[in-house]
Amino acid sequence: MSVVTLQIGQCGNQLGCSLFDALAADALAAAAPDGAGAAFFRDRGAGGRARWAARSVLIDMEPKVVDAAIARARGAAAASGWAYGAGRSLSGHSGSGNNWALGHHHFGPKVRDDALDLVRREVEAADWLEGFLLLQSVAGGTGAGLGTYLAEALADEFREGALFNVCVWPYEGGEVAVQPYNALLTLSHLADVSDGVLLLQNEVLHATCTKSMGIARPGFQDLNGVAARALAGALLPAYARPAEGAPPPPPPRPGQRGAPAAPAAAAAARQLGRVPLHPLGDLAAHLTPHPRFRLASVRHVPTLAPGTLDFTTFAWPPLLRRLRQMAITGSFLEEGMEWGPRSTAAAAPHAPGPPAHRYRNRAASSALFLRGSGAAEADAAEFADPRWHAAWAGDPLLVAASGARAGGCQMAATLLATDQAAVAPLARMRDAGYRMAGARAFLHQYEAHGLEEGALLAAFAGVEDALAAYAGLAATAGAAAAVASLLEAARGTERGVSTSPEARAKIMAAVEELKRAGAGKRTVEDASATWRLLWTTEKETLWIVKNAGLFGTKAGEVYQVIDVPAGRLQNVIEFPPDGAFIVDSSVYEEGAGGQRLGFKFGAAKVKLPKRDFGLPPFGQGWFDTVYVDDRLRVAQDIRGDTLVVERDGPPRIFS
Repeated sequence: MSVVTLQIGQCGNQLGCSLFDALAADALAAAAPDGAGAAFFRDRGAGGRARWAARSVLIDMEPKVVDAAIARARGAAAASGWAYGAGRSLSGHSGSGNNWALGHHHFGPKVRDDALDLVRREVEAADWLEGFLLLQSVAGGTGAGLGTYLAEALADEFREGALFNVCVWPYEGGEVAVQPYNALLTLSHLADVSDGVLLLQNEVLHATCTKSMGIARPGFQDLNGVAARALAGALLPAYARPAEGAPPPPPPRPGQRGAPAAPAAAAAARQLGRVPLHPLGDLAAHLTPHPRFRLASVRHVPTLAPGTLDFTTFAWPPLLRRLRQMAITGSFLEEGMEWGPRSTAAAAPHAPGPPAHRYRNRAASSALFLRGSGAAEADAAEFADPRWHAAWAGDPLLVAASGARAGGCQMAATLLATDQAAVAPLARMRDAGYRMAGARAFLHQYEAHGLEEGALLAAFAGVEDALAAYAGLAATAGAAAAVASLLEAARGTERGVSTSPEARAKIMAAVEELKRAGAGKRTVEDASATWRLLWTTEKETLWIVKNAGLFGTKAGEVYQVIDVPAGRLQNVIEFPPDGAFIVDSSVYEEGAGGQRLGFKFGAAKVKLPKRDFGLPPFGQGWFDTVYVDDRLRVAQDIRGDTLVVERDGPPRIFS
């Protein structure tokens, strides 16, 4: 399996050098490289300064950037063991002027054939193509504009293999005046062709250098080093394992001297139960469970100054606790992280813990890579917490491990996630873009190179769709945990007759979370069904359920039947085997909120074993369906009562 990397623009080429340094430091340490070595390097044989050639193509519209990257790798080849292959670079004689349209519309078609020819040569040197890794910035003209064009060209030319983009997000203070346009155009286009887009924020990388590594004035090489270490943590060889961790290997039997020595990779594969993960294909497939979730973030621990490693004590529980807290709070730094939402056991969805709404950050999916001593046995079950992942994701967490050290650390963990924190800077960039476009600032520079205003508006629309999808993760994940908590608390309360204060508090807390999940959503049409009562505060219903013996019977199931198109509402309390208390009402949508149904009582009757009798109609009112899904509906009425019901089929008539 081979991954071909494209380093595009100044940022992409500088980051590429650092990434291959990080991969080589671990993957090429042995005489024969393992998975990452074979995936990212090809063997040129002994005899030269560097035996291993990076499977990479270097592209920029200014020759000095490409020349500097090649020279840097060649100069360190004796120590690192790798260099760039001959004839794998492409450069022009002038830059793209930080103009996305110039890079995409002008230079893209101009260099397409030459660039794809270089890529084909690298693909032909691979035994089996796994996919493409593109390194680029979103701020400038070449990395953003030309990089996007080449991603689209690769998607057209190579239909098989993963396409994964690593995009560097600029300082929000402004590296380039037009970076809002460039960033929005890049991400909206990549969302249509890429299998995954990993965002690396310069602001975060800079803070990591200054606060965690003690670098007072970090340069771009420092930032790229931090980013490369995090990327290598996900791309180096690893083996899938359960979140709970594998049991430790059994001790040798008495008299047994142990099995013959085996290569480390084969031993790890046997211990963890499967072949190594594909470093790009498996990652891209897992991180994007739905086409609307392409944008991902990365977190890596520990981040330490190299000179402190020998004086640091490592242990998996505190390391993973810090990483998980960073994830659920949306933080990218250990320093200053909020510790309010404490960890809870993932294996028990109803275990005590913080309310779901206190999880500041939620993800559609995530991939956790553990490296170093004890990585196979470390317990990572808390990362499977349903409060952290989307409820609809069938298998949202991938955990992989390797016993090999990464970056010299005895233990290290890397978490990639398609989470809300990944798109937080995108919202701010969108706002800046709207302000610029509203003033028509710099638009003439883009129009001069063929970008119409409609294309820019389409980019804004694409970004809005992405932001809306990620915003919905909060409601989805929070609702799943709240439903589970509500059902657990309502169990054994006899539909509300014998609710303890503790159970009532848990139920109402879950209801409030579901109200947040359903806020602003139209629920009137989804209310049409036959609903079976699970819990209520409505005193009249509870009195009849509790005192049915006064009528010479007992209470059975309690139903509410809503048929909005037919304008019919029934409330039914069954008295088995054949009796019932039935209230018939008319129902209609009320107000403009999309959640409120008004009703007016029409008739009521009581069916008892020995007699039936009618009751006069007695009033009107309304109720809001504040939450509804495929199983559950929560309503609150004009008197402040709460109703929790479970779907029991389409509307049917009780008589």
